[in-house]
Amino acid sequence: MLGCVQPLWEKTRDYHRDISVHFASKFASQTFGKRKADLLKKSRQDKIHVSLAKDNDVLIGYCVSTIDDDMGEIDSVYVEPSYRGQGIARHMVRAAVGWMNDNGVRSKTLRVAVGNEGVIDFYRSFEPYQIILEEKAQ
Repeated sequence: MLGCVQPLWEKTRDYHRDISVHFASKFASQTFGKRKADLLKKSRQDKIHVSLAKDNDVLIGYCVSTIDDDMGEIDSVYVEPSYRGQGIARHMVRAAVGWMNDNGVRSKTLRVAVGNEGVIDFYRSFEPYQIILEEKAQ
């Protein structure tokens, strides 16, 4: 099921590439194959949750979440622009949080890329905990 999100994941990657202040080339070099492998490795106990949103048979959104030991993470969320504001992402995120709760996670996290801070209000049940700085490769 994870493989079917590739076209929308690529739109997410391209969006982050375009808004990135410092790491556009890092986003541009990411491949779905590598991301998929990383998610499967991280969720080594087969604790991966994929929600799909469709309009008829057309995929319009997804939410991928993982559990590693007792730590849950919302790893990626995307809804096609023409479908935003209809509660689709909210429904998928709530399903992911519910799945994490059902699996007894100790904490739930998500990451927001620099440049995409406008989505922070959407994730209002999550609070900022730390800021991670990364050295840009030379």
